[in-house]
Amino acid sequence: MRTRRAAACIACHGVKGQGGIGPDLTDAKWLRGRGDYPDIVVRVQRGVPPDSSQSGQIMPPRGGKGISDDEARAVTATFGP
Repeated sequence: MRTRRAAACIACHGVKGQGGIGPDLTDAKWLRGRGDYPDIVVRVQRGVPPDSSQSGQIMPPRGGKGISDDEARAVTATFGP
């Protein structure tokens, strides 16, 4: 999913999901939740507030772009496990 909406994820997690400002999405370590597909979809939809972030960096809900539930599932399938 290489749309302007996916670009919100790429800005922090990198083009290949290997991290940068945000954590690496390609390794086996998950900072939040179980790291399974349904859990990651919920994380994309709800985001991560600064007080729950290990780095203090927020992850805005829906990438800050207002993506739909279908788009959240699609981007999770692209970058998730």
